[in-house]
Amino acid sequence: MRKLAENIWSTEPVADTDRPVLAIIQGAARALMVDGGNSPNHALEFLRKLQIQGLPEPDYIAITHSLGDNP
Repeated sequence: MRKLAENIWSTEPVADTDRPVLAIIQGAARALMVDGGNSPNHALEFLRKLQIQGLPEPDYIAITHSLGDNP
């Protein structure tokens, strides 16, 4: 996890497993997860990383695209 701004954290992409960047934006009362990953395991790994960093679990998830990037 890397801190992009005071209340924005993200993961790094992983080319070997085609994992996209995931992010969390922490507001005053709620937290938004940007993208859900490419598998349930990816999402669970992200939630574990949030816990390790002491960040909140997301209240909402915004999906930026739902199809694979490759045809």
